[in-house]
Amino acid sequence: MNLETVTKLVARHTASPEEAQRRIDKAQRDREIVRRMFNWMAFGLIVMGVGCVMLVVNKTFDIGKIFKLFSTLTTLGGVAIAMGGLMSGMKRGTELSGRSAPRELVEKQSAKSLPTNPFPDALPSVTERTTQLIGSEVQKKISSDLQLNS
Repeated sequence: MNLETVTKLVARHTASPEEAQRRIDKAQRDREIVRRMFNWMAFGLIVMGVGCVMLVVNKTFDIGKIFKLFSTLTTLGGVAIAMGGLMSGMKRGTELSGRSAPRELVEKQSAKSLPTNPFPDALPSVTERTTQLIGSEVQKKISSDLQLNS
């Protein structure tokens, strides 16, 4: 089998250095978005935890209605911060993919086209030789049986 054709096909369908750099940049932007989202969500959960601790303290020591109001607002503020971080990350992620998707699709279609003849020439079957050998063995057996019967 000639491997030169396979090498040419692989070389034609591998990424160029510019495309590889673009993928690396996109991965870095995605990591930055996820890192910011995680930081905002962690901060929101910490604020929410402080609000829950304030609620438990108020339940235990009955500090007053104003403290209960502040603890409830702190808990809801923590939830809002966490949700804001989540929604911001989702929005940034969809903005990045929305801007670059049409340009990448056009480039990929023009740069990586399929060969005109996607099917290789007909190759002999792997079992073709075995089938021929079985056929010759059957003929030998029939001829030996005929010689014994005559």
